[in-house]
Amino acid sequence: MPNWRHNVFMFKRAIFTSLVITLTLLCLITLSVNRTLNIWFSRSAMSLLNSDIQLESLWLRSSSTRDIRVAYFIQVSTSNLHLFNRLLYRLYDTQHVYAVHFDCPCNQTTVDSIIRAIQMGNFSNIHIIPHETLTYSGISLVLNTLSAMTYLLKYPAGTSSQKEWDFFINLSGSDYPLLTPCDQVKVLGEAVNMIPTSAYINFLQIFENHDSEYRRSLLYLDPALTMNRKLVSENCLEKKALNPVQVHPFQHYFNFTLYKAEAWMILSREAVKYLTCESFPRWMLASFVNTVSSPEHYFVTVLKGSSIWKNTIIPFAFRYVRWIHPKLPRASTQHPFELDLHGDLFWEDIYESGCFFARKFSQQDSLLQSRIDSEIAGLNSTLLNDLFQLPRLEESFSISLLSKKKQLLEDKRLRGYFCSSAVNFSYHFNRSLETMRALITRHLRLNV
Repeated sequence: MPNWRHNVFMFKRAIFTSLVITLTLLCLITLSVNRTLNIWFSRSAMSLLNSDIQLESLWLRSSSTRDIRVAYFIQVSTSNLHLFNRLLYRLYDTQHVYAVHFDCPCNQTTVDSIIRAIQMGNFSNIHIIPHETLTYSGISLVLNTLSAMTYLLKYPAGTSSQKEWDFFINLSGSDYPLLTPCDQVKVLGEAVNMIPTSAYINFLQIFENHDSEYRRSLLYLDPALTMNRKLVSENCLEKKALNPVQVHPFQHYFNFTLYKAEAWMILSREAVKYLTCESFPRWMLASFVNTVSSPEHYFVTVLKGSSIWKNTIIPFAFRYVRWIHPKLPRASTQHPFELDLHGDLFWEDIYESGCFFARKFSQQDSLLQSRIDSEIAGLNSTLLNDLFQLPRLEESFSISLLSKKKQLLEDKRLRGYFCSSAVNFSYHFNRSLETMRALITRHLRLNV
């Protein structure tokens, strides 16, 4: 082969070899780059996915309702002792704590049977506080409420946990729940979620315009302060309790504003500590010793008179109470209407109210109570029917239904049985949530 041909062949061979090597290297580089990119994209995608998960988790944590616990205080008198059985059953929950006071004139045999049944049923979160002599509308009712607050601060909420309760709710035996405790704490949880300083939120039904100055212009003597049960009973029978004895010599020198609210309230734990432990509330308590209707004035005047607490009050206590109705003329408004005597007349307002409780009731196992249970609270009618098979409270106090409820509540799978469904909220529960949101929004706007 001539030399020039040989040289051409070798040149072509070198070019071909170079091309093959170059292509091979390009393929290897491409595979390596693809692999690197795939790994990078996979990691990026996983990182983004984890980020989304973390954000979702954060959102869930921020939007979840805090585990709210409540301390309930029930004042039972002779006029509503027969209602206590059903009230306690409807209000009882293993996650909350209860203090009950029975007025001295209550039938002692009935009270003893209740205490014995609670002890035998091992209801460790129900506490019967010692008897105190009380006068309706007197300072003794305030003292009794303060006693219950002090008592409840010593105990955790629930039957087994050591968690402190968050809110204090006082009731009379004539009240009846419109929402289950499970749903009440959901609504209170809305306030906790909306306000960072929710520990300082309190709910009182305040009367902005009131003509009550006359109540401290006269001196009233509360016979309960003698701690003499017979004296109180005699004065109440003769309607002489809390009659004014003389004009207050310093009536024009009071250096604080008198506020008025209903006696029923929802207070934060911190407010309860303040009322029971600090000096200003004690001074105010002494100022109200001889004032009539002091339960309507003391608590709201103390909180509104404090620079720390005056802006923590939401002017709504989630209670449905009717004092006046155009179809029911009355000469006096000293007591609200008994709702179960005019159930149909008030039903629509109760249904739309969004309140936690309604008052007052007087009939045992009334049709209005049953309608509230089924149409507002959404309770199971089969379980409720068992209630009517129990012996009447005057005969004995049966704890069997309450024990059954406790057993169901202690089973985590069955707790939801006593709460509104997450999918199918009741209309009244939604109204309650809407009311809470509106109140808190207004409160935030006013306190910017």
